[in-house]
Amino acid sequence: MYLTDVALLPAGIIATIQVITRFVDAFNDVATGWLLDNTRIKLPKWLHVDGKFRPWMIVSTPLAAIVLVLFFAIPSGASEVFKLSWYTVIVVLNGFLWDFVNGSHGALLSRMTQNAKERNLVSALNGIFVMIAVMVVSWFVPFIENMLGSQQGYLIAAIVFNVLMIAGMFIAAFFTKERVQDEVDVKQAIGEQKKKYDVKEMIHLWAKNKALVILFAAGVMTMLAQGFMTAMNSYYFKYYWGDLTQMWKLNTFGGILIIPSVIASPFLANWLGKKRTYVIGLVIAGVTTFLRSFIPAGQMGLLLAIAVPSGIGTGIFLGMSASIASDAVEFGEWKLGIRAEGIASSINNFLRKLLTGLAGAMPLWILGLTGYVPNVEQSPE
Repeated sequence: MYLTDVALLPAGIIATIQVITRFVDAFNDVATGWLLDNTRIKLPKWLHVDGKFRPWMIVSTPLAAIVLVLFFAIPSGASEVFKLSWYTVIVVLNGFLWDFVNGSHGALLSRMTQNAKERNLVSALNGIFVMIAVMVVSWFVPFIENMLGSQQGYLIAAIVFNVLMIAGMFIAAFFTKERVQDEVDVKQAIGEQKKKYDVKEMIHLWAKNKALVILFAAGVMTMLAQGFMTAMNSYYFKYYWGDLTQMWKLNTFGGILIIPSVIASPFLANWLGKKRTYVIGLVIAGVTTFLRSFIPAGQMGLLLAIAVPSGIGTGIFLGMSASIASDAVEFGEWKLGIRAEGIASSINNFLRKLLTGLAGAMPLWILGLTGYVPNVEQSPE
């Protein structure tokens, strides 16, 4: 919505650029995973941050934050060609840097503990704070936009949220420990030759890990749905409901229910098993999100009623997502003898981005093909 209604860029062209840049970024995921698994950054000793993944978080997070702020600083008076070029460059840079931030943070859990219950708990806490972040964004961004003007509002919100991101990532880097040592670490510590994998082996390592392949399949379908809904939500409320600020009600109501569901997910997993818990949550969330498409505009009560089971299902599978992925890494080490957290995360991101980029672009292509004109009342056609 920022790109179409504030920067005034054509929806169809934005969608095409998004797909192309996601394709480029997807290949970068593979290279990022290889670097995370095979390259260590040495920071100054006074920082007291060592390990395999935490130094990457320290270095990459501030750079990614700067790029994310620049995304919302497209010069309003510039030509369309200049604005499209700005957008393209920023998206490519963001994809490159964010892969290091997200990849190192995502791989950290498998290095913190091998205790299944601890992983369930940490995964649940991660899900809780994700939903808190979603609610905070849904509360503030529409109102900031209305109060401060679109361009200024988006930029101020971007600065605030990225400062919070740096603070959060630094807390994670400075106040956690990478306790789990793999075979590579042990051999390196005693002076033996380090066991590495090369670029040719990356796909092989991923494909041989059946658990990761299955999780990827579930993740692809989930991200396709979420990508489409996320790209559509702002237009849905601004033009179909006639009030963008109403979006906070749905996100808040659903988010409040997600949090206790995330808290409950480790206990459900201890009772039913992680796999059953994860699948149950996905099914509930998927069915209820589909039903939302049939709710008439203005029926907020009905929309919030649908949000009840949707929030519960989302919380259940979200609470298990990080924990079950870490277990899949353990399975790969047991089966193949190589612990590859980075590549496991990055190849999944590689394949997902190809499809989620398409999912995010589809609403914009639809808008472009159906004659969308921003910031005016839309006709039924």
